[in-house]
Formats: sequence, C-alpha cells, structure tokens
Amino acid sequence: MAGSVRHATNERLGGLAAARSVPRTCASYRFEEIDVASFARIHSAGWPIVLTGAAALFGDDVGAWQNVSHLREFAGSLMVPASYFSTVDGERFGTQVADDGQRVLVGPNRMSTIDELLSFERSDRVLFAEPATIYDVEEGVMLAPLFERWLAPKFTFNRPNSVNLWAGRVHLERPKESSLHYDDDDNLLLQLIGTKTFLMYPATDAANLHARPLTPLEKPWPGRPGDQDDEGQVERDANEFIDADLIRAPVDPIRPDPDKFPLLKRAQLINCSVHPGDAIYLPSHTWHAVVSEGQHAYATGDARLNLAVSAWFTGNRRFGELFTDMMELVHGSDAPDQ
Repeated sequence: MAGSVRHATNERLGGLAAARSVPRTCASYRFEEIDVASFARIHSAGWPIVLTGAAALFGDDVGAWQNVSHLREFAGSLMVPASYFSTVDGERFGTQVADDGQRVLVGPNRMSTIDELLSFERSDRVLFAEPATIYDVEEGVMLAPLFERWLAPKFTFNRPNSVNLWAGRVHLERPKESSLHYDDDDNLLLQLIGTKTFLMYPATDAANLHARPLTPLEKPWPGRPGDQDDEGQVERDANEFIDADLIRAPVDPIRPDPDKFPLLKRAQLINCSVHPGDAIYLPSHTWHAVVSEGQHAYATGDARLNLAVSAWFTGNRRFGELFTDMMELVHGSDAPDQ
C-alpha cells in the first residue's frame, strides 16, 4: 500500500512540474525599496528574490566586514568550527552525495581562528566555515564581537533563529559546492566578498528531485589513511556515521544525469547569483545547492576569499506542516522528522 501511495504521489507532484525545464531567475529589488509591507508580499509569494545594494542589510557595521583587515582586527582571534577538505583525487569541496545515491558526505571539522580562515593558503586543502554560528535561539550568543555589531533587517517580522558566518578561501579552479537540500527556516543571506550561485527548486518539486532520506557520513581526514596530518590529527580509515538520516535530493543540478534521475526534467530550476553587496531571500523548504567562488581581497595565491553572513527566521509554519505531510506521502514511514 505504501508503495502505491508513493507512486501515486510522485505522479501527481511530477505532473505539477511538467514542461518547466526552462530555468528561471530571481526577481531583483533594490534594498532601499523594501519595507515591511513589500516584504510581507514577497514572503507570501514564497519565491526567492535578490536584493541589490544591500550591504547595509544587517547594519553598516556588518557591511564594513567587506574590509577584511577591519574584520580581523576585532574578530581574528575567535575560534570557530570549519570543514576541512582535500584537493587530492578530484574531490568536490563541500557536502556531496556519494556515488551510491544513499549517503551524503560531509567534510571533517577542525577548530580554526577567523584569522586562519581568511588567510589559509594551502594548495591541497580548503578550510571553510559553513557556517560558524554567531547566534542561536537555543544556545544564545556564540560569537559576541560579531553579534553585537549585527542588526536585524528593518523589514523582518521577528527575531532570527540563528545568525551565521560563512567564510573561507576557495581555489580558483575548484569552487566550493553544497549538495541539494532545504532548510526549515526562511533565509536572508548577505554576500560580502566573492560570489554565490544558488541552484534552486520549489519545495513542491521534492518528488521530481527524487528526494529521500540519506545517511550523513563524515569523510576521512584529508590525506592517506593512517597518516598523521601536519595539524596532528590522525586520519581515519573509513567514514563514520555522524547523524540520523536526513532528507536530501541526490540529484546534482550542476551535472544533471537524466538517465539516473528521469523526473528531474519536470522540475523548475531557479538560478540566481549574488555578488558583493547583494543579498538573497530563500523561503523555507526551498531546495538549493550553492556554488561559492572567491575573489582577491588582501591575499595572494591560488585560493580566493568568500565571505557571507546569513540569518534564519521562522518560516510559514502551515506550509512547513504541509511540506512534512507531502514528504511522508512520498516516503511513508521512511521520512525522518526535520
């Protein structure tokens, strides 16, 4: 019975997205044009948008972090968790779905200072905070020198659930990528240095994206198994489970495989990029993969800087409940709570 329900639901949802193969782009607004009323309309529409001229989205102090020397002066010594990726053997940076399509691989974490994140230059490694939590509604203030400079956008309805820093140096020929996923919260992200390209799909495209529970696994420590890295970390021989199953979409919007994922052609791709001083609004449950590329700031070498700040706010609760119900129909009892 569960199988027939999942099949019927896939067919119904797939039909909603039929003939939508032409990518769409985000509507673009000037930041100074957005007030509470206009953002309420944007929020109700449930569609991602780009805000230009938005360096002051989180206040002038945060916008000033585009000056990396200024950021390092007051925050360089702060310790944050960062993902640690290898450039060996053509590995893709960032979280990625394993070849078996059943697991999502994440990089091992190590503690780093913000100063190290902004100046890391090894040609065989990438160190990236994705993210470093500045504030969390349950944990409180995590990075006080950053949070005390952060201001809530003038047009939002409530306080954030979290405020986050995304930072690291990205190799010129190897942008950092994240796998296709969704967040339960609305997301406002301000790009300060470098660019991010968001490859997105509406929440209702879950069936067309072949979304299903995937097991997160931690990648081995970069390098040869059994070796000791120069930071003194002993590298593991095998991946280790790090969490319960999470719903992810195993498709790769950057390198689509229509033979492996035939329903993908029915999904509506939304392709938007943000540059320094731009911001993007992602409604909750929007499927998105992110490609982060860098630009020269104060540093030299073959790695470049990417820096962004985001805030997550409670999304449309009723829509979240409907999304959860939809995923349970698609996957039955296999769908975990998010």
